Amino acid sequence: MGVLVAAGVLSAGEARACTFQVRSIKVSYPARDSNVLVPTNAVLFAYGGGLEARDLTLRTEAGQNVPIQVVAAPSAGFDVIPAEELAPNTRYVLEVNDALSGVRDTVAFTTGDGPISGLPEPELPRFGLWQRAANLGSCGRVGVICTDVVPPETWYFEMLFRDEVLDLHGNRHAASFLRPFQPEDCLEIRVRDVLGRRSQPMTICADEFPTDELGEQFPEVTCDSPPRAGEANEPTAGAGMP
Repeated sequence: MGVLVAAGVLSAGEARACTFQVRSIKVSYPARDSNVLVPTNAVLFAYGGGLEARDLTLRTEAGQNVPIQVVAAPSAGFDVIPAEELAPNTRYVLEVNDALSGVRDTVAFTTGDGPISGLPEPELPRFGLWQRAANLGSCGRVGVICTDVVPPETWYFEMLFRDEVLDLHGNRHAASFLRPFQPEDCLEIRVRDVLGRRSQPMTICADEFPTDELGEQFPEVTCDSPPRAGEANEPTAGAGMP
């Protein structure tokens, strides 16, 4: 089973046509197509199935290479640490370019006015979690993981399912799957901030959060509304929370 990054929205047309886009960089900080300005002292992140540290490079949009250190993250994927603070108000491109396979993928972003400081140590907040599940006809079924907390620009949830990282940036959206989570499936959840620091992890299994069954007739699978009435969304205490 593979993770399909759907930015939290899976249209009915895409679902029924089975047209899922697979990228070399499946999850990243900054997020793909994000308009958020990145601090000049940020630590970047990239995850993709089969992605190797040697595949990753960083350059300015003008083509100047930026020296980086690529470090394996404690969950999965890689933290990408620029050797020097990035230039302010500059467009950069995080790139995968595998000469052997010919695979090329990019995530472009823009830096802000300068570095960020004074961030508290990352800690999981109290949050609710639920799943939306829908039938896709001949394509099978899909599950989308949702949370009721919209992270600020300084951190995001980092969710690990087995050895795969799920995308859960803002707007209460996560990654979608070729099948919904089963009761025995478990997630490992952390908070990662823009400086690359992570909270202690916690584990939650699918039998601990509710599932909304949407049926076959749906316009799109999103997290834009809370769980349906009658399906309680119990808040989850994060690591270090009372």
